[in-house]
Amino acid sequence: MSRFEDESFLTTWIEAVNADPAFTEATRWFDGSILLDDDGAQAWLKVYDGAVIDRKPFMPPFGYTFKISAPRWAWNELPTGTKFTDLLLGGKRRYSGPEDLTGTPNLVPGAFVIEGDTMSAYRIIQAIYLMTDHYSAAARSSERAA
Repeated sequence: MSRFEDESFLTTWIEAVNADPAFTEATRWFDGSILLDDDGAQAWLKVYDGAVIDRKPFMPPFGYTFKISAPRWAWNELPTGTKFTDLLLGGKRRYSGPEDLTGTPNLVPGAFVIEGDTMSAYRIIQAIYLMTDHYSAAARSSERAA
């Protein structure tokens, strides 16, 4: 089951996001919605004035500002300690020498995809990083509680 289908997880995660002053600062002037997709399971978040003010388990008819999607395995990698940027950006980014500049590992695309209004997404990229950090922490917490 996707964490986006777990009401308890979503509540814990969004409460942590809204309690983070860095998230509030990063989204102070953002008025938009973010659709998160995990192999078809969705969480739609309305962000306004520095907080997630509404959420739905589906995309409403009026859509989203931008969408962050990935296969479920990629979302499941986040709680293991894998950084969001390691899954967003494709290829190898930790080089040990010139031989690392060529070859198949550098051609692998990222697992996470941002689509829609990408300019808005990158304007609040710090908030996205914070949301994924809180996603990881909430997932680890719910796994320990289970």
